[in-house]
Amino acid sequence: MPQDERVLASIYEVFRHNSQKSYTIDKLDRELHNKLHYKFTELVRGVTFLEHEKKIITDGLGKYQLNRLDTIVEGTFRANDKGFGFIRYDEVADDIFVDKTNTAFAIDGDTVKAKIIADANPWNGKGPEGQVVEIIERGFENLVGEFIPFSDQQVATTNYLGYVISENKN
Repeated sequence: MPQDERVLASIYEVFRHNSQKSYTIDKLDRELHNKLHYKFTELVRGVTFLEHEKKIITDGLGKYQLNRLDTIVEGTFRANDKGFGFIRYDEVADDIFVDKTNTAFAIDGDTVKAKIIADANPWNGKGPEGQVVEIIERGFENLVGEFIPFSDQQVATTNYLGYVISENKN
C-alpha cells in the first residue's frame, strides 16, 4: 500500500470522476502533478494497489480505467424484439447491454435500476453488461396483447400470474 493515503485517494478520485477515460501512468502523473506533492514511485505503487484491489482495470498495455462492477445505475430501458435490451443512464457513457435473462420483465420505456455485472472493455469495443434489479416506473400504463397464464407451479415460484405477448414488438 502507498505510504501516503492522500496519494491513493487522489488517484482513485481521478478515476471515479472520469469513469469513461483511460490513463497511462504519465497521463495520471500530469493530472495529479499540480494538485499534490508526491514521489513518482508513490503514484506507481498507488496504481498497482488499486489494480490489485480490483478498483481499476488495465488493458495490459499500460492503460488503466475505473472498474465499475457492481455499480447500481438508474436509466431508461430500451427493449429489442429478440428479448434483450439496453439501458441509457448517461448522455456520455455507453449504454448498458442487458441479456434477455437479466431484464426482470422490464419493457420498452421503463425506468429501471440495474447492476453492472460486466464492465466495459474499451480495448475490444465491448460495452458494459447489466442486470435489471428493480423496475422503478413503467414506461406506459396500457399494454395491448395476448395474456399467457402461468401454471399453478409457475405462479408459486415466480409470484407472477403470467405474461403478455405485446402487439408492440419492443
